[in-house]
Amino acid sequence: DDQKDGLWIWGLFQDPLYPFCLMEVQTTEFALGDDDCLPPMKLYAKVKHTMKQKEKGGRGKLGSGREVMLEACEIMTRTPVEMKADPAGLAKITLYDEE
Repeated sequence: DDQKDGLWIWGLFQDPLYPFCLMEVQTTEFALGDDDCLPPMKLYAKVKHTMKQKEKGGRGKLGSGREVMLEACEIMTRTPVEMKADPAGLAKITLYDEE
């Protein structure tokens, strides 16, 4: 009910509150040759980021004069693995195996 509740994300543009950003990208089928292709998949990444002041005269889109620098990271896929969460088998949990 507070008007400021919807604006919390703008804090990410002022100072990095978290040392990383989680990204998810859905791909389409990609042909590698005549008979070979990669299937569609979701790719995941945990990207570290830092913020620094731009050189004099440079201004960001939000007028802050700062820019965000993304670091190189590993890109992975996740395979869901469903397991029983209790001995009776009444509850299940889905864990992800990262490759």
